[in-house]
Amino acid sequence: AAVAGKAPKTGMLIDIEEVFFHCAKAIRRARLWDPAAQVERSVFPTMGRIIADQNADYTEEEAERRLAIAYRERMY
Repeated sequence: AAVAGKAPKTGMLIDIEEVFFHCAKAIRRARLWDPAAQVERSVFPTMGRIIADQNADYTEEEAERRLAIAYRERMY
């Protein structure tokens, strides 16, 4: 389906044959909704940092700049 008047360039069809749900006890133990267990977002690296760490052709700043353009111009 088109978003903002733009049709997607590619699509993906996924055929799921089997799904495993983890037990509720594991979800509770993870404390996903407990603010005391949540990690501050600033602790995580930016996507630009991750890309720069994996690709020597990009600095973090260049990767962030390219991501901003891609999000703005090619997301939809």
